Amino acid sequence: MLKIGIYTADDSEGIAKTKFESEIYENNNTLKPFFSDNDKTPLWDGQIFIYKSTEKKIDNWDDKLNVQIKGRNVKSLSESRKTFSLEVNKLKAYQRDGRGTLFLICLYTDNMDYKLFYRNLLPVDLDSILEDIDETKTTTSFEIYPINKGQKNAILQICLNFVQNAKKQINTEIKNIEEIKNIKEINSHF
Repeated sequence: MLKIGIYTADDSEGIAKTKFESEIYENNNTLKPFFSDNDKTPLWDGQIFIYKSTEKKIDNWDDKLNVQIKGRNVKSLSESRKTFSLEVNKLKAYQRDGRGTLFLICLYTDNMDYKLFYRNLLPVDLDSILEDIDETKTTTSFEIYPINKGQKNAILQICLNFVQNAKKQINTEIKNIEEIKNIKEINSHF
């Protein structure tokens, strides 16, 4: 039997991508993942495209969302509430982007038993996570939510909810007067 910790970060990410791709292809016929192999981009591992029907053609393309995928080798898979730690600077970068990121997590054992989780990292979610962080902290933890493996369209519902909420949050009125001043200053230079 293999020992915990022998998997590199690239191994864990590859395992997670494979598990999510399988889940999407087996249980969602209007989603198509575009996950990068050996991805080295700083924030995203790819996108999931949502189609209006099972015909995955340009005319049926409806929307897409950015995803970050993480895999983690664990000793056992418990039913307890799960949290995930991430660098604060990455969360702040997602916040600056403003469009949101669907965070996908695969926890797996040496025997390749696994559970899938997700967390919406939309502007409101990021504000909530980052709200009370001490400036000296470099990482923070947040709750992640289980995905019902093998349940038809479970990931589709997560993706549709994400896109719907992202559209609402992008159109949210700016309420901070300093942000409005900065926008006026930027616009006056063009």
